[in-house]
Amino acid sequence: MEPMDGIALVNSIRHSASSSVKYVPIIMLTGHSDLQRVQEARDSGVNEFMAKPVAPKDILKRLEVIVGHPRPFIENDSYFGPDRRRKNQGPLQGTQDRREGSPPAAANEDELSPEEAPGELGVGTMSNAAIA
Repeated sequence: MEPMDGIALVNSIRHSASSSVKYVPIIMLTGHSDLQRVQEARDSGVNEFMAKPVAPKDILKRLEVIVGHPRPFIENDSYFGPDRRRKNQGPLQGTQDRREGSPPAAANEDELSPEEAPGELGVGTMSNAAIA
């Protein structure tokens, strides 16, 4: 794609000074489906990624997902775009650290009260109405 490739276009949209443009849903449709390109697209902030050839019904399904079940947008120092996590597993349960060799924490010792807990990660979320 000239004068810039799709990844550069997504980056320019996601880092735009215009707040309404930043939240535009983006489906990347490409003939390049190698792992590196898929990861670059995901990390640049695409909502959905599709590799050619695609059927019109598959594009329609992706559009329905974007409109019907939009993911919240995340903003931090290194990323701005839709939440890349596909599964909502709810709040983490338990107190044991996953790293090997770490002793399990005593129950409730390290847990935060609801007043101490940080807010949701979805900074900068917008509804579809705000995007239009």
